[in-house]
Amino acid sequence: MTLLVVSPDYASHLLPLATLATAWADAGEQVVVATGPSTEGIVRRFGFERAHLQLGRGSNPGVIRAEDQPPGEDDALRGFFEATRRGAVQTLAFQADARGDDLLWEPLAVAREVQRVVDRVRPDEVIVDHLAFSARLALMASGVRHGDVVLGHRRR
Repeated sequence: MTLLVVSPDYASHLLPLATLATAWADAGEQVVVATGPSTEGIVRRFGFERAHLQLGRGSNPGVIRAEDQPPGEDDALRGFFEATRRGAVQTLAFQADARGDDLLWEPLAVAREVQRVVDRVRPDEVIVDHLAFSARLALMASGVRHGDVVLGHRRR
């Protein structure tokens, strides 16, 4: 059996999904993670395979500085950091406003690539980050049964 995990190229999104996927790996099943290149090290540390899938313009392998982001994403990350300094409500409002650009980035191209990944991997099961909007749309439009995982954030 093969599990396909679909995650944005952010450690904060991939780590919880990868943790869920360890149950499949522990049972001797194949796990393929469709994500961007920045989180490849995380995929390898878990012992999974990676299929290339760029779900957004930005990325975060764990700890990131705004200067390490592509143009446009650097300002978005600075805005996010500033919102976190102002509080939880401001952070959530900032993220909600940004979702139309960051995780709904190039939706048709991303959706087509998701379909190509599914065709190559031929998974028996799929789990996908709830915020990977284009990926979820592609899976739904293709009739691919999947688990939609809503991730929480830890409290400090």
